Amino acid sequence: MSPVSRSAERYKWIVGVAGLVVLLILTPFVGRLDGRAFLFFATLATLGECLLIKLPHQGGRISITFAVLFPSFILFGPVVAAWINVIASFISSSLLHRRPISVVLFNMGQYAMCMVIASGAYLALGGSFGVIPSVMSAVAFVLTYFVTNHLLVNTYFSILLKEKYGPLQWLESIKWDGLNHAMTIPLSVLMLVLYIEKGMFASAVVFLSVLAIAYILRIQMELALANQELAALYYAAQELNSTLDVSRIFSVMLETMRRLMDFHTCALLLWDEQRKELNVVMVQNPTEELNECCTFSLADGVLGSVAETKRAQILDDISTEPQNPWKKEGGSGLKSLLVVPLVVEDHLVGELVVGSTGKGEFTPEHLRLSTILASQAAIAIENAILYSRTEQMAITDPMTGLYNYRFFYMKMSDELRKAKRTDTPLSIIYLDLDDFKKYNDAYGHLVGDEILREFAKILSEAVRDCDVAARYGGDEFVVLLAGTDLQGAEHVAARIKSTVESHEFIKDHVAGPVSLGVSVGVASYPEHGGTESLLIAYADRAMFAMKKAAS
Repeated sequence: MSPVSRSAERYKWIVGVAGLVVLLILTPFVGRLDGRAFLFFATLATLGECLLIKLPHQGGRISITFAVLFPSFILFGPVVAAWINVIASFISSSLLHRRPISVVLFNMGQYAMCMVIASGAYLALGGSFGVIPSVMSAVAFVLTYFVTNHLLVNTYFSILLKEKYGPLQWLESIKWDGLNHAMTIPLSVLMLVLYIEKGMFASAVVFLSVLAIAYILRIQMELALANQELAALYYAAQELNSTLDVSRIFSVMLETMRRLMDFHTCALLLWDEQRKELNVVMVQNPTEELNECCTFSLADGVLGSVAETKRAQILDDISTEPQNPWKKEGGSGLKSLLVVPLVVEDHLVGELVVGSTGKGEFTPEHLRLSTILASQAAIAIENAILYSRTEQMAITDPMTGLYNYRFFYMKMSDELRKAKRTDTPLSIIYLDLDDFKKYNDAYGHLVGDEILREFAKILSEAVRDCDVAARYGGDEFVVLLAGTDLQGAEHVAARIKSTVESHEFIKDHVAGPVSLGVSVGVASYPEHGGTESLLIAYADRAMFAMKKAAS
């Protein structure tokens, strides 16, 4: 678990435990209570909590429970009202919505603290219980409860999301909850008056109207969220269709996913058809189990299962799932996973893996939205891979896998300009296989091609990653050594020559093994020239002189 997630989790536990401890301390001071009245208001509050309204920003939810809490507070005091809220929250969060225990505890403690703090403001302005309160004391209670609730909740999101949850998100949350209170407070006052004057039935009838308003608001929020989701997916489609860069594609996927759901870790895995494995190529917030060094096979739990079936899956708790992909105990604390295949016309391109430190964080709705995004991203990634392969083919010799002479000249021109600008050396090695034609004539061109491929492999392994080895043509090869002087280049050339002449070529072939000689020539800037053609010509002459001397 990351330090940010750990701090947010610790905050939830502190608020939850503190609120419940205060409530338990105050409970013995409650006087005699009408059980039927308590059950009535607890039932209404539970109904209100069950009708949660998701806000059009990350993670926030509101309910109409306050329409029940206000009259229960005025009638029975803060402790009884707090217990009504705590019970309703527990039933809704734990049993109905299956929220993690830390979230359930936080909600219960938060409501208890809000009720106790708000009651202090109420009593300070002369409020009393069991009768209709004065306007000032009622307003003090409502405002204090409202402010305390938003401080506790928005502080949590500020800790968890840091810079992603700023003043605009606070204002958005306050706006919608303020609208909710503006609608429910008049009805809660009416419930209070009717309960005192007419009894439970009349108060319950009013609450049904509150439920109707909440349902309408819930539909409005769902439409707002749907619009937000469509906007995010439209943005993703526009961006994904305009790039052939895999890293940019992943950035767009991340940005879009952040607008659709909360998560801790997100990784892009690409499918290797030859090796039948998934390779993690990019990851945000890498973990011990999920980083850019990781590979997964078809046997690796849910990741392999999704690759095989090409069907997305959700793991609510990977520690208890038989398809847990992680091989080791402990790890970074990921609890739930969302795994979505990237498929183009039934061809697997890779997977999008999203992880959270909380259990049960991903819903079927998250799965649906991420699947839509994955289908768009899969096409973009496939196009990027095909473009990269085409681009690579344009600069690569198809037989040996080395660079071709076109790329060599282009790279040499760039490095020569850099060498002149920085006053650093540059060298090239020209190589030609001795008497190669006789092997083609004796064994055929297929055997000759195999010899060239073996030589190319030796050449690639003999130079640095920053050097450029290329097939110049036929059995002639060149190596570009940026930043290497004449002495260093001669040392490399001698090592290549020694390795080649001690190597047994095509030893598994009926014609083999055979030994080859190689002639080399070296040219360096600035000693042997300041242009590409002069350096190539000098190295060619030096190579030819060695070949002539050997014959």
